[in-house]
Amino acid sequence: AYNSVLQHQMKHHHANEKVVDTLVEQLKNDLPVILSRFERSFVNKRDIDIAYEEMIESVNGALKPYQMDMDALIKDYAAYIDTPEELKALANSCKD
Repeated sequence: AYNSVLQHQMKHHHANEKVVDTLVEQLKNDLPVILSRFERSFVNKRDIDIAYEEMIESVNGALKPYQMDMDALIKDYAAYIDTPEELKALANSCKD
């Protein structure tokens, strides 16, 4: 049973790796453009904390579509992996 469950979970792991690898490449290409939109030439010392927080919030907002894409792809892969037949076979392997 353990090996069956491990093998099943490794399918998810490999699918997740594939999703991350794909999106990391896309993000590497897009990140310089994303960051250039938020770059400032000068920030007063008294405004550094505020500027930092604004930049983090802006970058996180710009990255949100990538997270949404990643979540959707992982969900799609999981549906492909977690077929009723696969889950039934796993359940049966745990009865042994």
